[in-house]
Amino acid sequence: MIRWKSIEDVVNCPSFELAWESRYAKMPNLYAMYHSPEWLSCFKGVSTQKVSVAVCHTPSQMVSRPTYAVLRKREVDLVFGLSPAIKFALPIKALELLGSDVLGEGDVEHLHEIIEGCWKRYPSVDAIYLKSVQQDSSLWRFFEANHWQIGGASIYMPDALRSFHYIELPSTYEEYLKGFRAKQRYTLKKKVRRLYQSFVGQVEIQEVNNPCEIEALVEKASQVIDNSWKAKHLKAPLPNSIRDIGTLHDIAGMGMLKSHLMLINGEPSAFIVGYLYKGIYHYADLAYDLKYRDYSPGTVLLHKVIENMFDSQQTVYVNFGITDAQYKQVFGNRHVQDAGMLLIRRRFSNILKVGIHRLFRGSKVHVKQLRDHLMKRQHPTQSAM
Repeated sequence: MIRWKSIEDVVNCPSFELAWESRYAKMPNLYAMYHSPEWLSCFKGVSTQKVSVAVCHTPSQMVSRPTYAVLRKREVDLVFGLSPAIKFALPIKALELLGSDVLGEGDVEHLHEIIEGCWKRYPSVDAIYLKSVQQDSSLWRFFEANHWQIGGASIYMPDALRSFHYIELPSTYEEYLKGFRAKQRYTLKKKVRRLYQSFVGQVEIQEVNNPCEIEALVEKASQVIDNSWKAKHLKAPLPNSIRDIGTLHDIAGMGMLKSHLMLINGEPSAFIVGYLYKGIYHYADLAYDLKYRDYSPGTVLLHKVIENMFDSQQTVYVNFGITDAQYKQVFGNRHVQDAGMLLIRRRFSNILKVGIHRLFRGSKVHVKQLRDHLMKRQHPTQSAM
């Protein structure tokens, strides 16, 4: 039986906290913070989030430990990329399952009921979106065992498999560095040395955690953004993580904010916005001032932040999030595969959109293979080398 609740209903609800703790204790999820009671409490009354909570009860049990699904309305684009500059998209109205998982006892068995409940409550919604499901997870195995069909929905991975990088911190910083290839380790130390030797006594790294520091963080981070590559190439360069000052205040008030600024001669040169929750550091956003790009301030700041984690001993994992950026490959010591998933409602318009996107994606792969084959035929000696 599905009951629908708001954030306000569940944030101070003992059964919700019990279900969350039970789920988290069994199988840590690198995205678990995003459906935790503490995180959700920071968004009470924020209408733009459009968050609902599906509670799946079992009335026959004397003591019910409900299964919860925390969902937020959003649009997901099926992107057709012809080149980095030429893209268009077909929008899908979706409910995003926060944390990319449900929580509670017997959670997987309740997925059918939760999905059917979503279709009934939100008739205009076309899909349920899971941002990141790892290939070695129980949820992935469940979908696979059900032949990628569940609750009146077909499961589609619009971006196929992706590389996912994170850090599982060993006991010491020296042990962590040993995981780098020799050349990577040398290059990293060289970048750190170059910056500090070029600005002797002028480099300062500030940790920003408290609500009273939020305005200064946003002001200095915005200054960095204005002088970053993002300002030159993105229509909306200011990241969501620092756009909503009120929410940042609440996150800091819950003790989850873990952000850093790098100042050079008192001027902000780089920043990282991050969150720390139950041993998992969530790396949200980084930017640096292009004026200092020859000194790699973003890389040096990230290195220093990770180094400090060993001193505080509060962090077990560093979640870099999706995208296969080069620095994530270098800094990460755990490399797996994941995928974003759309649980597509069976409607003709949805089947058509997915079919067109699948055909486009397959054609791109075929064209690339054909191009590579022709290049090998034209330059057989170079290909062999």
